[in-house]
Amino acid sequence: MREAERLIASSKPLLEDLLDLDARFNELGTRFSDVDDTIAEGKSLAEMAMLDVEELETRISRAASLLREVAEVDGAGDYATYAGMVLDAGMDAADAALLQRIIAIASGEETAAERNGEREIAIWKRGVTL
Repeated sequence: MREAERLIASSKPLLEDLLDLDARFNELGTRFSDVDDTIAEGKSLAEMAMLDVEELETRISRAASLLREVAEVDGAGDYATYAGMVLDAGMDAADAALLQRIIAIASGEETAAERNGEREIAIWKRGVTL
């Protein structure tokens, strides 16, 4: 899940760059008086945009693949639920649902561990706890 989140978050600058390139495309006719200069700049902008689009597609594809893997894991509980939600409805919907789940638990709803009869935890412990 964290890797998918990282990929999604790291894609935002690419989207911003694409929006900037789009604005520069729209200004082409006003920035250059010579047609050849306009064409050369347009080609350069198109090449940069294609690189950004390819990288964005790669990151989104990898994030979606990771989320599908998590969503299909038996016993992944809430991780699978939220991974599926991100795939189906987007990150904002999953964030809102997670916040509601946290509020419900803070208000007294049992956690999955409590429903399973588990009452002991070891926070920040690595390895076997006896």
